[in-house]
Amino acid sequence: SNNTNAALSTAASAPTVTITGKGNYEGTKVVKFTIDPLTATLAWSNTTLTYDGSPQQPTAEVSNLISPDACNVTVTGAQTNAGNYTATATVLNNNNYQLPSDVTQTFTINPLTATLSWTNTSFTYDGNAHVPTATVSNLVDPDVCNVTVIGEQTNASATSYTATATVLSNNNYQLPSDATQTFT
Repeated sequence: SNNTNAALSTAASAPTVTITGKGNYEGTKVVKFTIDPLTATLAWSNTTLTYDGSPQQPTAEVSNLISPDACNVTVTGAQTNAGNYTATATVLNNNNYQLPSDVTQTFTINPLTATLSWTNTSFTYDGNAHVPTATVSNLVDPDVCNVTVIGEQTNASATSYTATATVLSNNNYQLPSDATQTFT
């Protein structure tokens, strides 16, 4: 063949290539061809996050590029509140690559650990039930979070009791590992 120089560097429909023969192989043959995009491999990271009050999602990176290519991927599905979600890779910015068949990734936004401050930890017997007061802090502005405390006592003996913070009113927060307070 005389004219077979049809190298392409991008994935696209190629122009028509004409191959012309000589001698016993005279004639012209027109051949059309296509270069298919390479299927990208996605590497996901940041799939476990902690609530911070802003939209969050994992990140994806294309990991099987032909040097010196660059290719970025767009990810959608950002969420703000604590919970389990799914993000989706939607677009590659280089036409030489196509998305793989599995373009989703599950991710978790864990609740932020709240800080408890305890007050009223000592009482004088007056026949009424008493329990210390817990206040929640380490909150993202303007979040509000209240706490339920159990362990109230009405006994007149001068002894120690334990109160326990049991429930936070905002699911974006979790109790610290030690949510108890001794009181007398």
